[in-house]
Amino acid sequence: MYKTVPNTLFLGKDVMYLPSCHSTNSYLSSLLASEELNDGFVLITDTQLAGQGQMGTTWEAEPYKNLTFSLYLKTEWLAIRYQFYISMVVALAIKETLAIYIKDDIHVKWPNDIFIKKSKIAGVLIKNTIVSNKIKNTIVGIGLNINQLNFSYPLATSILKITSKVNQPNQVFSVLLTAIEKYYLELKNHNFQYIKNLYEDSLFQNNNKAQYIIKGNLQEAIIKGVEDSGMLKMLIGDEIKHFDLKEIKFVNS
Repeated sequence: MYKTVPNTLFLGKDVMYLPSCHSTNSYLSSLLASEELNDGFVLITDTQLAGQGQMGTTWEAEPYKNLTFSLYLKTEWLAIRYQFYISMVVALAIKETLAIYIKDDIHVKWPNDIFIKKSKIAGVLIKNTIVSNKIKNTIVGIGLNINQLNFSYPLATSILKITSKVNQPNQVFSVLLTAIEKYYLELKNHNFQYIKNLYEDSLFQNNNKAQYIIKGNLQEAIIKGVEDSGMLKMLIGDEIKHFDLKEIKFVNS
């Protein structure tokens, strides 16, 4: 499985397949501790036993029906202040890939979950290793629901659930790697504003008034984009305020 060669320059040219593992991010981290890996190395599994989500949550994935993988990037060239752009790049690539299969509106729920309407179809977990004020490397963990129909999380969905069509994870994997590299090369060319504009245009509930739990209190606010650091800009009353991930909760999502 996963023998399809993506149309890329470097990403996914070196792929390690494991029939099962606890977490591709954790396994890849342990590999890095013992050996040198090529830029663009990918570790993928069909059965992830303890997938990781944002803020200590878990990622549910039925074996052989979804994509669960992690990729390794050598990111010393990227200034720390731009590290959130890696998250933007990956989210845009997942959105572009899904648009091939799904005609419904696809949004990025800040910071990098991918939603179809109000249902979650993909998640991203990024780990940056910072040494001497440089991002030495980045591990990007991706979970993308393809052919799974039943989820314990009520808001989860998949390509099959939306379209009633079965797709081969191997083919989606190849398309997704190609899209990630495309946006990643834009980042390497320092096209920051281009990436940020696309990302903000894709944000779930961007420029719409909605309710959020902000620092424990229910409030109405309007998302007005993000800072380079990744902090969310929100209009509350007549004032723009900035929040990080631990301070905001989307209501009913």
